[in-house]
Amino acid sequence: MISILVPIYNVDITELVTELSKQAKNLKERFEILCIDDCSTSTSIKATNALLISLELVNYSELKKNVGRGNIRMLLAKKAKYETLIFLDCDMKIVNPNYLEKFVQHKDKKVVIGGITYSTPPPKNPNFLLRWKYGILREKKSASERNRMRFSHFVASNLLINKKIFLSLPVDNDIVGYGHEDTLLGLKLLKMGTPLSHIDNPLEHLGLDDAETFLEKSKSGTSNLATLFAKGICGSEIRLISVYKSMHALGLSSLAFHIIKPFISPIEKNLKGSNPNIRLFDIWKLFYFMKMYKY
Repeated sequence: MISILVPIYNVDITELVTELSKQAKNLKERFEILCIDDCSTSTSIKATNALLISLELVNYSELKKNVGRGNIRMLLAKKAKYETLIFLDCDMKIVNPNYLEKFVQHKDKKVVIGGITYSTPPPKNPNFLLRWKYGILREKKSASERNRMRFSHFVASNLLINKKIFLSLPVDNDIVGYGHEDTLLGLKLLKMGTPLSHIDNPLEHLGLDDAETFLEKSKSGTSNLATLFAKGICGSEIRLISVYKSMHALGLSSLAFHIIKPFISPIEKNLKGSNPNIRLFDIWKLFYFMKMYKY
């Protein structure tokens, strides 16, 4: 018995949930599909999504106040009838006709990460190339690759997890705005000693941000990461922090900050252009991490 949980914010989820309902009905496993809209600003999208209530197995509702990603996931988990949860982000697409069946095969495990994929060829609009390229190079990994790196590829956008375990991880207010909610969740599981299993059962990420938006979100996420590091919540298990700590231990962080600073504007020009360099994006994030952490 499995509860499928979909938090919604300004995304039409009819295709996603219709496919989930179709697959669920073809399996012997008992399912429910809970969808909660986190006070979307688009009335037309809400009206479209509300029609999903007519689908078998689907329970759709709307919040009158936005509560954020962490809180809405917790609300969905508390409402779930069953002890095995599958979380999907609303901007995902099912590309495997046996998606649910594959998770059913692993339902007795405590935490299972299905993975993320991206469409090819690249988007025609160059404004979306940075986000697409980052997804292809850094997020699209096979289960064997993710198992080798373990924590660094923990994402909750395509996740099976035991309900009791999830409810034991309270929402943390250290995360403000966008970024690293999944990092914090993964860290808590890591510290609990919870085994993380990676399988090849990816969803396609549809919600590509333009470069300007992605950089703003990345800046917010880097700020959250600096806060978590300052509070001792995370450390060298995160690659960016590991690089920073190595530089700081050698007394090079302040020097690196001032060397990179004059190049931030041309780096951003590259990242917003038609051939964004992901290694330059790494340097950009390191600069903002050092800036927010005061070198």
